[in-house]
Amino acid sequence: MSLHFRSMYSMAICFSILFITNAIGQSREVETYYDLGRTKIHEYYTTLDEPPYKKHGVYKEFDADGNLIRYKEFKNGEQHGMVRVYYFIPDYAQKACYGKLIGESEWVNGERHGWDKTWVCDQGNITLESEIYYQNGVEQKGKFYYKNGNLQAEKVPTGINKEWDEAGQLIAEYEVTDGVENGSKTLWYSNGQLKAKGETADGIEIGNWVSYFENGNLQYELVLSAEKPFPISRLGYYPNGNLQNSFKETANGQYVMEDYFEHGSLSVRANKKYDPSIRELVFHGTLEVYNGKNEKVAGGNFIEGCRVGAFTLLYDKDWKEVYNFTEAAFKRELVFDQRCKPTGMVTDYYISGVKQFEGKMTSLDPEVLDGLCTFFYPNGNKKEERTILYGIPSKIVKYYEHGPVQMEANYSEGKLDGKVNYYDENGTLRQSEQYRLGLKNGEWKYFSENGTLMEVERYRFDQLIDSRTMN
Repeated sequence: MSLHFRSMYSMAICFSILFITNAIGQSREVETYYDLGRTKIHEYYTTLDEPPYKKHGVYKEFDADGNLIRYKEFKNGEQHGMVRVYYFIPDYAQKACYGKLIGESEWVNGERHGWDKTWVCDQGNITLESEIYYQNGVEQKGKFYYKNGNLQAEKVPTGINKEWDEAGQLIAEYEVTDGVENGSKTLWYSNGQLKAKGETADGIEIGNWVSYFENGNLQYELVLSAEKPFPISRLGYYPNGNLQNSFKETANGQYVMEDYFEHGSLSVRANKKYDPSIRELVFHGTLEVYNGKNEKVAGGNFIEGCRVGAFTLLYDKDWKEVYNFTEAAFKRELVFDQRCKPTGMVTDYYISGVKQFEGKMTSLDPEVLDGLCTFFYPNGNKKEERTILYGIPSKIVKYYEHGPVQMEANYSEGKLDGKVNYYDENGTLRQSEQYRLGLKNGEWKYFSENGTLMEVERYRFDQLIDSRTMN
């Protein structure tokens, strides 16, 4: 009896079903093929002789070249016995691995029971990757290996797990319960030096922890709690042994954070409090930033994360706020009202002390300018003046670095409107344009280096309607 089907790859697969009788009773042999001529076998397996014809006995799968790629044993439709998988990935670089065993497991009544082993192919070489032992489908223990054959890890669901580096040095040892870290944990560097040590509970680091640099010097001393997403206390050290930072709880339940420069002087001191609604620490109280010479250069006062009163802020070259003076390229002085909004004049400085900006802001993030705002070059000269109403410019004047006006433009509703004049570095008018709500409209004039009118263009609603060249 022959049955023919079309596969998902539009290949014809032929099924041949043969009946045999053995000492136990009657069973079926099934063969499927890659081709209609039944010259390239795909599968061979046996089933029980009664519907639903469950697999019973040996199952084999072959690739199109006839190489065995899977071997399984079944009993009453469930995997029972050995399962083997052979390398068959079509990668010519790994051709030397074709046909080699890469997976072997033992099954009983549809569940893994016994050793499950896998191998990996690397440049034609087969190496053992893992050995995992199961009982009734539940993992009991496992070993994992590097490609060089060295042991990478020994793991158990409950007990002590260990990990090694590729050279064979023990780098981790920790206790687990039902697959979750629970108990002592110790980490080492590859040179054998202690890296960190502490306790875990339900997969979370808790209690006292210490960590070390690879040279053996102390790096951190921490006290951790599962109740809070931050250390209860922390002491951090530079490799030279000097204190780098500290964090501790105060008597009133707030926290003080201090950072130090590597030479030992104070860099930042900040007061914070825990906000349980967001599970984070927020600034609350004073913030002080120092320059490495014990001189305060920035800071202010917070109320539950909100800046209030006079503040000095530091920014890096990309205008990102920073708290370390060595990263600062700009300094900003301003005042915040009780709603945490900027009020009054805002003054920015280059870190050299030269004024960089002066004007008003109605918002700091994002920045929204208001009124007459002036920008300066590092040499102190004006760079740009903007007249702004509710964040929308009404006039902009730009200057050359040595002082003269470079450009003057008027705006309406945020679009160029009216005259726009451009000047050369000697102050001579070189080009005059006219706009109406962002569209070219009116006369555009072009001048020579000595100020003589050379050409006139006339526009109407962005369309050129006339052009004249002066003799």
